[in-house]
Amino acid sequence: DGTLGQTLWTGELQVCVAQNEPVHGLEKHKEYNKLLQISVKEACTRAGTDEIGSIKNSPFRAPTGHQVYSNYALVSGTIPKNKDFPDLFTNRCKEDTISLMALNIERKLVENIIGTFKKCYYFYVHIQDSQYLHIELEDSKKTLLAFFIEKK
Repeated sequence: DGTLGQTLWTGELQVCVAQNEPVHGLEKHKEYNKLLQISVKEACTRAGTDEIGSIKNSPFRAPTGHQVYSNYALVSGTIPKNKDFPDLFTNRCKEDTISLMALNIERKLVENIIGTFKKCYYFYVHIQDSQYLHIELEDSKKTLLAFFIEKK
């Protein structure tokens, strides 16, 4: 599907959620492990109906206190023809990039700092697990602010 632009980057997306309540899907993998011990067929049937991205890579609590989803993602879109646009998606940068990191931030805070987003670039991020992350963002009325992590 090329309607959302060309594929610019694929790799790991880590979403850090700062909240006290457990995130959706936390410890979900334990339910599947129990079910696997009882019936492999039932576990496979249920896996076919559930969103399994964040079950396979269950959210974990980082040393910073954030709850972290770690899933595969694809970034698509159109690269701006602006000479000031950084070379985020060149072959060299793709080799140096380890992960895409996103933090859930209060929308009003982002709007106050960045303004009306006139100097920002928008890209589509397709995440292996849309169910749990979508629920978290909808429930918390927050936005994801993302940046690339590079090798040292």
